[in-house]
Amino acid sequence: MFPDGFNVLVIRARMGRKHSERVSQRLLVELTSKAGRAGVSDSFQRLTQGGHLRVVKHSVFLVGHVYGKGPLLDSSSESGRTIGRLADTLFGKDGLCRDLLGHHAFGHGFLNNSGLIVVGVLAHTTGPISRADLRRYLAPIVPTRTTARAIDRLFQEGVIGDVKQIALAENWLEFLDRVGDGRARERAERTKARHSRERDEFVLVSGSPTAEDRRRILMSPCVVCGGPSNEVDHFPPQTFLKTYGLVKRKSRSRAHFSFLNAICTECHDEHDVWITTHAKSRLPTVKESRITWFGEPDTEERKKVLKLVLDRWANSYYVALEQGRSDQALLAIAHALEVWRRCTGGDPELREPKGVVRIPLKRTVSGKSASSSRRSRRRARHR
Repeated sequence: MFPDGFNVLVIRARMGRKHSERVSQRLLVELTSKAGRAGVSDSFQRLTQGGHLRVVKHSVFLVGHVYGKGPLLDSSSESGRTIGRLADTLFGKDGLCRDLLGHHAFGHGFLNNSGLIVVGVLAHTTGPISRADLRRYLAPIVPTRTTARAIDRLFQEGVIGDVKQIALAENWLEFLDRVGDGRARERAERTKARHSRERDEFVLVSGSPTAEDRRRILMSPCVVCGGPSNEVDHFPPQTFLKTYGLVKRKSRSRAHFSFLNAICTECHDEHDVWITTHAKSRLPTVKESRITWFGEPDTEERKKVLKLVLDRWANSYYVALEQGRSDQALLAIAHALEVWRRCTGGDPELREPKGVVRIPLKRTVSGKSASSSRRSRRRARHR
């Protein structure tokens, strides 16, 4: 069964009744607590070639392939039904081992995947079970020698109290956390941190903020109407950033913290219409703009000032759109581009895209709340 059988059961359980599931190597590494992706990559290849899985859609950089059920997993075949029942028993919604998946203690070189299955079974028994009975019970999916080694390792780590009449220790979860004198946890944390950096770099290159920055941005209300936000808007719009050569098509700078604002879906869609219409418009020429620093402010202070200045022009931009003044909206974009270019050109620390620095203030339009102004406009349209 191991390691390919374990992997296919985890993937099959995630599919459930669906015909396919997106699974990346990084996700499977974290679920099975592996140290690296090399073995997982080989496992995916063997499972695909062996008929368990088929690639429905190829990955785009970090998002992972979409895998479907191959002939051996298809529910119309006997093997598919058998594997499906076993996957549900172990890793399904109420599976014996579902809550243990991804626990650092069961990584390769520590308690391993066999230890995870043993602990999962013991956690659902009402009393001690003999070593021989446990080996026989798991024999269809785990070789008896593998089960024996797993029992010995669990005993050495204090997770079980005896190797003959086997039951989990009273504080077995605490012992799991300390497996390998803490080395298992440290390795899992390093792996997750590495994966997080890789995912952040991917979304930055695609022009989107990191997951942490996005979460902090969406704590703010919509920059236009003041209602709940659920999307991230760029000001200046990304089209103008690329057209005027500030960033390339695949550039981390497109996700710069100073460009990002919270917005709701409706306002975002309305602005997309304007941007599409004016994407090829020439921006007006503006005077050279720069920020004069007094003293030697640190990076965070410089970030705050840059964001405040761009927020000023963002406010002018959104007000101009509300009032239907495209010329003023284009002027605000031109000023913002000039400020950003001058400030970040010789400042590598300020050019770093990550790091939302503050929650923007609520806007007003012509002395009224943006939300009330927008509601009035919508009511007028529907009369």
